[in-house]
Amino acid sequence: MSSRDDELANPGPGVAGEAVGSLAALFGPVALLMNVWNAYGFLTESTPEPRHTIFYAVVAAIMLTGVAWTFVSARRRNARVIAYVWHLLVGIWAVTAIALLIVPQVDWRSLNDPSPVEQNVDYNPCYSGGDPCG
Repeated sequence: MSSRDDELANPGPGVAGEAVGSLAALFGPVALLMNVWNAYGFLTESTPEPRHTIFYAVVAAIMLTGVAWTFVSARRRNARVIAYVWHLLVGIWAVTAIALLIVPQVDWRSLNDPSPVEQNVDYNPCYSGGDPCG
């Protein structure tokens, strides 16, 4: 038996890292789809809020980290080519989901702007020589 066979016989934490990374990348699109549904509503009109954009960014980062971790874990355990092909397919799935289920960036500057002042609806303008001026 060679040292490679020994390493494959006892893969250790590499396989667990690959499984967790793959699960994050495979099931992340479900969370992104729910976020899009929540941001835009279903059968109702709604607009995305900053929390939807933040949630999207966090889930996308977790998915990309999971994909990267699968390749690192596979390399650490000297995985076979089929493992890399699987991780490449999972990565394509994750990147496609990230691109298709995006929530638009919210203009953060508008959150700091003061709210517009509502005009007094009871205000009756006074024109020179008009009746309300007295």
